[in-house]
Amino acid sequence: MARTAGVGKVRGGMANWRTQGAQLARPAAGLAIGAFAVTTTASLLLERALPPDDGLWTWSSVILLGILLAVGGFLAREYRQFRSRAGKLADTIEQIGTATGTLYSVHLQLSGVSDLHAEAIHNEDRLDYKFIGARVEDAPILDVAVECHEIHTELERSVNEDTDEHAYTVVPNLIAPAGLSVGYQWFPRPRTLLREIDQGAASFEFTLEDVSARAQSLGLTSKTPVDRRTNRTDSAPADPPDLAGIAVVDRRNNRWKTPPAHPRIDNDVQAVHLSVVIGRGPGIGGAVTTWIHNTDSENSAECDVVRVVSPLTDPPEGTDSGRSELRGVAVVRPGAAAGPGEVAIDNAVIAAGYWIQRTVIEFPNATIFLMLRIPKTATVALGWYLATIRPAIGDVRAGEPWERLVPLTFVEGGGLRPTHAHPAQRRVLGAASGDPA
Repeated sequence: MARTAGVGKVRGGMANWRTQGAQLARPAAGLAIGAFAVTTTASLLLERALPPDDGLWTWSSVILLGILLAVGGFLAREYRQFRSRAGKLADTIEQIGTATGTLYSVHLQLSGVSDLHAEAIHNEDRLDYKFIGARVEDAPILDVAVECHEIHTELERSVNEDTDEHAYTVVPNLIAPAGLSVGYQWFPRPRTLLREIDQGAASFEFTLEDVSARAQSLGLTSKTPVDRRTNRTDSAPADPPDLAGIAVVDRRNNRWKTPPAHPRIDNDVQAVHLSVVIGRGPGIGGAVTTWIHNTDSENSAECDVVRVVSPLTDPPEGTDSGRSELRGVAVVRPGAAAGPGEVAIDNAVIAAGYWIQRTVIEFPNATIFLMLRIPKTATVALGWYLATIRPAIGDVRAGEPWERLVPLTFVEGGGLRPTHAHPAQRRVLGAASGDPA
C-alpha cells in the first residue's frame, strides 16, 4: 500500500524571510510599549480632570497632555513601520510560495535499498513537504501495479487539494517500471515541476510542457490525421528525431547495424530486448556487445532483436556497429547548451519515447523487454510522453504500448526482474512467466 505523510514548514535558508521577520519585531514591540504608555497617561490625565484642589491640576494636566501627544506621535510612527514591514513580509512569503511551494517526494523502491535522495530532499527550502510512496519485496516477477495506481492517485489528490498560488514540485525516486507507469497514468496540473536530483551533479527542474514543446519542434505530434478505422495515415511519416549525441543500433541474426530511417514491419519477430541508456553510472561504458552481455545476456540471447538507444561513438572503420562504445553523459535541463558529454533531458525523453513507440509498431507480434537506464524524472516524463504524444511513425499512429511491454527492474546483485506495473500487461506477463494468458 502506498503511504503518505506531510509536514508543513518554512525552513532555514530563506534568509530574507528570517531577516524581515526580525525587523518586524521592533515596531511590534514599540506598538506594545506605546499602547501601555498611552493607557497610563490617559488614566492620569483623567484623574487630574476631576474638580481640582488649589488649582494645581491645570499645569499637571497640560504636562500629561503633552506626554500623551508625544506618545501618540511615537505610536503612529511605529504603526506605519509595522504596516510597511508586515506588507513586505507578506510579499516575501507569497514569493517563496510561488517559487517553491510544496515538494512531493514520490517513492517506490525495493525493500532494503537506500534512499539516496533523503539528504538532498531534507535540505530543500519548501513551504510544505509531502511523502507518497511504498516499498516492495523482491520476487522473480515484481508486481507493483497496485502501488503505482495508488501513488499516482494520491499524488493527484494531494496536488488538487493544494493551493493554486504555490508551485508544485515532484521529486520521483521510483524504480524504472514504476516511474513509467506512474507517469503514464498521471494527470499533472499545468506547470508542475519535476526536480532531478543527480548525485554528484547540479540539480535542476523542468516541466512536461518543456518536453511537449520540444517534441512539437521535431514534428512529433498527436495531431497528425489518421483513419480511425485502420489507425493509419497518408501524411508524411515522422523521421527519427535528430537528437545530437543519441544513436541507435540493432542486433539481428548475430549482426549489428543501424536501423533504417523508417520502420519496416516484421510479423515474425517474437521478442525484442530494448535498452535505453542515457546517463552515467556504474556499468555504463564499453562496447555495445560487451555491455549487453554484462547486463542481461540470458534474456537478450533469447530475443530475436536487441536494440540499444544511447549516446554512442562511431564503431572503428571496417567493423559492425556492435563495436560502438557506450558513452556516459551528464543529463542537463531542457534548453541548456549541451556540450560534449551532455544530453538535455527533454531530448532523452523524446528519444526513448520515439524508439519505444517505433519498436512496438515495427514488431506487432513481439513482446518488448524494456530496460531503462535514464534519470528518474525522465522515466516519469517518458510515461507521460507515451500516454500523451502519439505521432504517426511510418503510416501508423503510435498507440497503447503496455499490452506488449515488459519493463525490467535492476536488482543489485540479482540481475533484471520482469515487472508488472500496469493493468494492461497481464497477458504479456503471463506469457513471459509461462503461465496461461
